[in-house]
Order: sequence, then structure tokens, then C-alpha cells
Amino acid sequence: MQPFLFALYGKMFEGFYEETVDFLWGIRMNNERSWYELHKPECQKYLITPMKELAREVHELYDTRYPEMDLNVHLSRIYRDARRNYGKGPYKDYLWFTLYDAKHETWSGVPAFWFEISADDWSYGVGCWEDRVNTMRRIRERIKADPAAIAELDRMLSEQEEFRLSGEFYKREHADCPVPELEGWYRRKSLSVSHTEPVGPSILGSRFGDRIKEGMLFLKPYYEFMCSVRSDSVQNSD
Repeated sequence: MQPFLFALYGKMFEGFYEETVDFLWGIRMNNERSWYELHKPECQKYLITPMKELAREVHELYDTRYPEMDLNVHLSRIYRDARRNYGKGPYKDYLWFTLYDAKHETWSGVPAFWFEISADDWSYGVGCWEDRVNTMRRIRERIKADPAAIAELDRMLSEQEEFRLSGEFYKREHADCPVPELEGWYRRKSLSVSHTEPVGPSILGSRFGDRIKEGMLFLKPYYEFMCSVRSDSVQNSD
């Protein structure tokens, strides 16, 4: 396999901090208002500010190279939605951003790039988090009708080491994949292309931003594929 190559794109984002992870563990273990208010400056300096810087750099990279894509960037809030609290406390112990097509009002339900960091690990990739059944049905239809394009995407994945297909498999359904080498695409309940690893020293320097930007560029064909699949689904539902 070819190594995943990193390129340099500037130094506005200087990496996260050891204090970033300290805060995330702190809010996980002390998820209540008084602790958060006491440590709010640390949240802003070590978590929210570098996340904004990284999100801005990734967005500017795409806006400069591919302005026709017209992507929006959305940064999550540290406050948990009260409707989805389920006794977990008022704050998240993770933070994420997404990039998605600006013609949509929200990132939810449409293909999007993402980056996320938590107390345990960090991840990034591309995927779509709603309408999964319809999306996967359309992917299976494409594999049956014209597998060449997906085979090329699969080949690109096999020649690098950063990203992998992810998503839960059906145990029995859809076992009749007509192209055996694409079974990993065919038999999933949902699908994304992503990388996840434990939080460690790699997040601390500016080179981490270079890695994320290089990876986001690699993901462009997968984002475009998912957008085209969604377009198929929307057209067929009209």
C-alpha cells in the first residue's frame, strides 16, 4: 500500500492541547453547570478556539480549490440538546464540525465531511446520517447496474492506509452481492468513509491540521458519490 502523504497548507491552526483532553475528561466526569462555569475559559481556549481554527482552514481550503462546491461549515455546540439529554448531563464531552452543500438549510440528512474529537478518540470522514435505508438501497442498485465507478472508489481506498469503509453489516440480508469484491459496500446498513484513532500526541502540533486537510481532500470523490446517490433518491421520490 502507498503511504498516506501529508501536505502543508499554512499554520493558523497549531494543533490541540493536552489541556483539550483534560477538559473533555473533566466535563465527562463533572457534567454539571457549576463545574463547567468554573472551567469555561479552558473550554474556549483549548477546545472551541482550535476547533474553529481547524474548521475554518478546511473550509477555506475547499472554498479556494473548489469554489463551485459552495460548502457551508457548521460547528457543534458544547451544550447538549435538552430534548436528547437522557440523563447524560447538560454538556457534551466531544465537539465536531461538518462541511456540507450550502444549498441545504442544515447538515442533517445530507452528505457531509466531518471531524470530531472526544475524551477518548478523534475521527474524521464523510457520510450521511439520515435516510440510510434509501441511500443504501440506491448504492446496491448502482452496484447491480454499473459497478465500475464504485470499484474505482474501492480501489482508491485499498491503495492508502488512512481511511476505511465503516458502517454496520446486515447479518443475512443482501448476501447476494453480484460483485463479490464490493460486498463491503453492498451489505451495510449504513456507510461512511472514515478514520478513527485514540487521542494521543499526534493532535498536539500543526502537522495534525495538515493531516486533516490532506485527508479531507482525499475524501472529495466519496462526498461527490454520496451526493449523487442522494440526488438519485430525491429524483425517484418525486
